[in-house]
Amino acid sequence: MVIGRSLGSGVAIRVASERRVERLLLVTPCDSLLKIAAGRFRYFPLTWLMLDKFESWRYAPKVTAPTQLIAAQYDEVIPLSSTEATQHHL
Repeated sequence: MVIGRSLGSGVAIRVASERRVERLLLVTPCDSLLKIAAGRFRYFPLTWLMLDKFESWRYAPKVTAPTQLIAAQYDEVIPLSSTEATQHHL
């Protein structure tokens, strides 16, 4: 089983998309770290500064493992809209 929580969900989704895993558990996942960071730091050229943007939406369609997603409605880092977007891509 692979577990990803909050920002770590990007790593978990990537691993599950590239390797055979039995199950995937995501707790408040985000669809793109770049998108979240850009919303908080509007004046920084994050597209150029971030080497890995943890764009889960790119890898989520490749996940074949049974996946359970737990969404936290009031997460301080990951907005609910980002979790819902991740769910849409799985």
